[in-house]
Amino acid sequence: MSSSSKIFQALMMDNHPLPGIWSHLLPEDFSYLRLPKEAESNCSQCPQIEKQGFRKDYRCCTYFPRIPNFMLGLALISGDEARANLVRSQIKGGFVLPEGTQASPRKWTDSIIQNSEDGFGRGSQVLCPFLLKEQQMCGMHNYRGSVCSTFFCELEHGRSSEEFWDQLQSLMLQLETALAQYLMENQGYDVAKYFNVFDSWADKLDDCSNSEGGWSSTIYKELWGSFLGREEEFLVACAKIVLDHEEEIFEIASKQNILQTLKFEQASYAAVPSQHHQERDREPFVNGQVVPVKQLWYEFQARHKNLWVFPLGKSLSLPEDLEFEETPQDESVGSYYRKFPYRAVRLKRFYLYLDQPQYECLKSFRQGRTLDSDLLESMEKFTDEPREILAQWINRKVIDVSE
Repeated sequence: MSSSSKIFQALMMDNHPLPGIWSHLLPEDFSYLRLPKEAESNCSQCPQIEKQGFRKDYRCCTYFPRIPNFMLGLALISGDEARANLVRSQIKGGFVLPEGTQASPRKWTDSIIQNSEDGFGRGSQVLCPFLLKEQQMCGMHNYRGSVCSTFFCELEHGRSSEEFWDQLQSLMLQLETALAQYLMENQGYDVAKYFNVFDSWADKLDDCSNSEGGWSSTIYKELWGSFLGREEEFLVACAKIVLDHEEEIFEIASKQNILQTLKFEQASYAAVPSQHHQERDREPFVNGQVVPVKQLWYEFQARHKNLWVFPLGKSLSLPEDLEFEETPQDESVGSYYRKFPYRAVRLKRFYLYLDQPQYECLKSFRQGRTLDSDLLESMEKFTDEPREILAQWINRKVIDVSE
């Protein structure tokens, strides 16, 4: 990989909260947007181990990730042999298709059942193959796909953050899907014929998966076609095309006609046992309607504006039922949160943990204050980011807004 590539340079950086490559796959305007830091979603000090009983070795990685072909190719040429070997092991196991890593019907159903039985973060039937177990780190962190990149277990802006990341995930998923199919076509695949292969197997779902949950050798051969045995070569070629066109990649993806596997997807949904339909219905369902990449981009920008709500001139005050208390230093509170001396409590079950300056600042709203430049200036003695923290508190509903 050329060191002069902007994508290469971005991948070498820890660009929180998204992998650096996305700043080059998305429009240039994206780089100017303020994203929530979501600092409480700290994988090295996973709060869900104590809060929800997540397993310490895998945490939320009880999931089989979908990583597009070009990301796998970038990982292969990253210069990190251990990372490249993770990709090679997935090729060998039959988990990589021309679009990228993809769960077979068996693996997908196992995942639905695991989540349905409250196994997310706790189960062992479906685990991420890219997690480095000894280091408890993601081996593909800077090369992860849209779902993993936009998942945060603790949200600074509450429901507004959730809606924001959901909208960004939809945009990124559509973008990587469009780009993956473009790269297939660029290397000579007839993508329509490729998806027809899936549909021809819709009545034989049990024969699509191997004993380890990968794709069976028969359908695998049909899907890879002339690239069978040259999968690594194909993935590397996808990565190099992206690098060669990094300045125009969003426009390329925006023009791509995205194809789907209607019959195969519908058969996969129908095969899920009825007792697990509630969890199944939470998954994206192929219904023949493809939303253009650019439309999702415009919808995402609107969602971003909602995230940073800032009602100048309005009156801000604390809800009557909001109380402050010292954070208990016992097992009732996760160790990550014990470092915050105070917490705001609402409805006896909602907690917002605060350091000393935040506690002093939030208390000052008890009498009601008008949102203007004087307020923001007064908050600067408590925080370097008054606008950001105020937007968080409004979205988390620890501050009420009125005329």
